[in-house]
Amino acid sequence: MESIGFRSELFGTLVVVIVAQKLRMLVIEDERKYRAPHLSADLVVSRYEMSG
Repeated sequence: MESIGFRSELFGTLVVVIVAQKLRMLVIEDERKYRAPHLSADLVVSRYEMSG
């Protein structure tokens, strides 16, 4: 029974991580549209990935 609790906790953590990544991408895309609408999204995302 303990493995069910572990799996449930692991699944919950995974969902939180996925949602956090999606939100980060939305923020990056929103900022790109505001600051540099002439740049492609891929270029801006790669800049954020390199900076941390």
